[in-house]
Amino acid sequence: MTHLHTISAELHTGMLVLAFISISFKIIGDKLGRFPKVTQALEQTAYVSAFAGLLFLIISAITGLTSTWPREALLASPLVLNKILFTGFAIVFWMIFLLIRWNYGANLWNSPKLKTLYVSMATGGLLSITLTGAMGGHLGKNESLLDYFLHGAGINTHTVFTLSQTWIASILAFVFSILIVSILLRKKYRYYKTRDGALHGP
Repeated sequence: MTHLHTISAELHTGMLVLAFISISFKIIGDKLGRFPKVTQALEQTAYVSAFAGLLFLIISAITGLTSTWPREALLASPLVLNKILFTGFAIVFWMIFLLIRWNYGANLWNSPKLKTLYVSMATGGLLSITLTGAMGGHLGKNESLLDYFLHGAGINTHTVFTLSQTWIASILAFVFSILIVSILLRKKYRYYKTRDGALHGP
């Protein structure tokens, strides 16, 4: 199980980074107005990569809690608690990312609001797995390649990121608002088949 955790951790990082890079090049391609076939392939790559990455992220989280150290020791470590927190953030971000793409298809790029929301979820997901990766480096090797940047930003991953009830409520409200906005946009922008397959709304 320990080997499964290591493999799934490497796979989810690679897959989710690939998804973000694909989205980034898709945006650049759209701005330039060139290589439409390439940008279409990149968009599809991001969707598939994000799905596989989320799956391996969940596997990594489960095996990390069940097959590494004793659970009592894990939950007593501030570093592990921080890793659990940001793993949860990453799962939420990438899950919303996939739900948006699943609901609206590639035509979401024709809606500025949906596109902004979509890219924001990918960005939040990437930042979350970047932090969890740095914490994993400290758990395994007592160091991380990101230490210089984290210390420069004043981030200490060895201290529990305590959240007040107000912050917890704010985070939950943010997550639910994202879901509600997605549902409302779903109702506003309805699909109907046209020659170019465009997304239309009132």
